[in-house]
Amino acid sequence: MCRPDFRRAVEQAVGLDCCRPGLQAFRGHRRLIQAHHSRAVAGSVDLDQCLISRYPQDARWDYAVGCVNRLLVFVEVHPNDITGLVRKKAWLDQFLQGQGKPLLSWADRREYYWVRTQKAPRQGTRDYYRLIEKGVKIAKRVILRC
Repeated sequence: MCRPDFRRAVEQAVGLDCCRPGLQAFRGHRRLIQAHHSRAVAGSVDLDQCLISRYPQDARWDYAVGCVNRLLVFVEVHPNDITGLVRKKAWLDQFLQGQGKPLLSWADRREYYWVRTQKAPRQGTRDYYRLIEKGVKIAKRVILRC
């Protein structure tokens, strides 16, 4: 079950029936994210699926997961397409300033991760720094600090 306060924020920002218990929203990508303590996860949401009908042409971010310590983690599972990833991050930032504001209000801290499905850009490259400027961390797997 989603924690009630996180569920309310998700329902206001994303929609009804979008909050999933634990890490269940990650379905096929579940192996890419871990929590040291599963009870510390407030819930997760598949942003892409829940918002496709409202934003069908937009480059939507994939997932969000809330931790009971008010950490909100956004995870994008994406191939090595920096331009596409930067576009998705811009969409997420805009969404969070508008309709997604209840998620921002719920969280004390936010983190953004790109879980790459192909080889990542090398450190020191222009593409690497474009991601860092956007606040996105590059990872093979996300381990939540809940």
